[in-house]
Amino acid sequence: MPTRRIRPIILCTIAAAVGCNRAAPSSTSAPAGRPLGSVVAGSTDDGTVSGDGTPNSRADDVEVDRTPRVSYDPREIAEVRKQCEQDRADLYADAFKEIRGSGILVPRYGKALESQRARAVADLKRMLADPAEKDATRARAARALIELGDPAGEDFLLAAVRDGRGARRASALKELDEWIIRRKVDLSTPDRARLMLDALDDPDPQVVLAAAGLCAARNLNGTEAKLIAVIRSGRIKEPGKLILKLARVARSHEAAAIIRDELLRESTEGYDPWSEFILKPLIENPDPKFSEPIRTAYLRRTLRHMKKERPEQWVIRGLALAADRSTLPVLEDVFAHSRDPVCREYAVEAMARFDPEHALDRALELVRAENRLDAASGPLERLASPRTADRIVDAFLEIRKRERRRIPLVEARLLLEHLGPRGRRALEESIDDLEPHARTWAIWNLKGLTVDTAIDDLRAAGIIKKRREEILRSMQRSVDSGLAPSQGPLDHSDPSLLWGALSWADVLTSFDMETDEIPCEHHRLIMEFAEGSDGVFRPECAVQTWHRKNDEDIRAPYTVRFIHGGRLYRFGAENHGDWYDVEAVVPALNFALANAGRRERFIGVETSGQDGTYVFADPSAFRPIAEKYSLPISKDPGAAERHGKEYERQVIDQLKSRQEP
Repeated sequence: MPTRRIRPIILCTIAAAVGCNRAAPSSTSAPAGRPLGSVVAGSTDDGTVSGDGTPNSRADDVEVDRTPRVSYDPREIAEVRKQCEQDRADLYADAFKEIRGSGILVPRYGKALESQRARAVADLKRMLADPAEKDATRARAARALIELGDPAGEDFLLAAVRDGRGARRASALKELDEWIIRRKVDLSTPDRARLMLDALDDPDPQVVLAAAGLCAARNLNGTEAKLIAVIRSGRIKEPGKLILKLARVARSHEAAAIIRDELLRESTEGYDPWSEFILKPLIENPDPKFSEPIRTAYLRRTLRHMKKERPEQWVIRGLALAADRSTLPVLEDVFAHSRDPVCREYAVEAMARFDPEHALDRALELVRAENRLDAASGPLERLASPRTADRIVDAFLEIRKRERRRIPLVEARLLLEHLGPRGRRALEESIDDLEPHARTWAIWNLKGLTVDTAIDDLRAAGIIKKRREEILRSMQRSVDSGLAPSQGPLDHSDPSLLWGALSWADVLTSFDMETDEIPCEHHRLIMEFAEGSDGVFRPECAVQTWHRKNDEDIRAPYTVRFIHGGRLYRFGAENHGDWYDVEAVVPALNFALANAGRRERFIGVETSGQDGTYVFADPSAFRPIAEKYSLPISKDPGAAERHGKEYERQVIDQLKSRQEP
């Protein structure tokens, strides 16, 4: 479901997940006490409060109390406001630490700067003017100014590229190459494009590499010729670092020859696992004089990596991309002996180009071995036809008899879009066993539902205020600007478009349940929910207390407090390691809304992954629309966490199974 607000996180790689330091859930905590005059939601409260209004630390023999409570005590309200102000100050200071450090301004730091914009702009400008600051720090400060909408940041970076030297110039080029900044700073004008291209003539290799990445990513006119000249000149001792930059803009046979020569180098150091994504358009170029030299060179390079023990998925993926008939024995060997079903699927997909009849046999063999049609969805899409429909659907039904499971979207699309009437019937008969969003997609396509009528119904019910034309125009602009992952005109029959529309209407909250952080910041999650309430749910502030005894106590639970409508709300949250306790957060928010006399609630959407998704609406108005458009409503806030942990467990088990005994 594409949305504008999905909380970015840095995840542990699955390969390292076995050793990730995760805190175990804790089931012990003292309930947060309430002062005299508190109101309890559904239970009494026998806790206590310390003299300054701060809830007492946990007692190891008491369960975490998630029950939300409301307090009118002015002392505790004042204490929470004070703690909130300190938290905001700390967050603002941390944002500047990041600018001076790694420069990764995660959303909470960006919001901290935006909340004090005038002060932030003044502080950032002082950094720009301070020659004692590092060049990289000043460039990151300029980027932050651009994100705040102040022109001084753009002026600084352009001046650094024009007049700077060494690290200052390279840092400016790197910041201008940042994904978000690409959309905010136009470099396509002739004078600016020439300024960036001229940086490729810099004698400093770090400047050249930074300029190469920027010019190639922006696809500035003249980049290909400039990169060819730099590589041919021999000024760069390791030209291989420029090859993938050249590949992004390569159009000429001369560029193809340079890429071929680099790929044929015997050294296999620095193999880029993502290089095939960049080289794929070149290998698939319809001009064989252009594509064939690159394909054969890339194939030779990949085959060198095949000599290593247990080659990784990206090596097999690269092999499949460049394979020809001569590599059929290698592909056969991968299919016969690999323990990784993904590698086996890559092999089948490649063989489907040369031997479609036998490839179908192999694809169905893989499907039956894995008990999933989507284990070979890629090759099956290529092989599906009226002639093969019966065999593929028979395999699907055979698996259905052996194992009742939730059918994913990729299988639903294969049945309906590629396998004709027989596939359609199989999908209709399996409709209740589809995964939530697969079922929504299937019903929309079987019944001819569209996002246009869905938005109109939501607006008529008072759930969204913006007009359909305004929402769809905004979404199309997002696609056209490259900010959205899709391309081209919007598909109005795609139900995922409706989730995007709800987000643009500011009534959708979507976030990853796994934060990769301890402690989990439930108080900041509350403010994210506020952003998805179209201005209705407006907590004044939110704070969290982590009841740990010492620095080693990472299992301790939390007390979360927020002020809404002049009242203070408090609830306990369990420590699930780096996973939010949404089973505590959502009821507390809905309790606060009810207590304020509002009919709207945060309504959970059922998912198959680890994303938490909530629509802000009056349930009596939203549920009939959800039923009409088959929108999967969830009554289990903890389901996404279980899905995520189960998926992680399956992947780890698969990695272990691939290891040699």
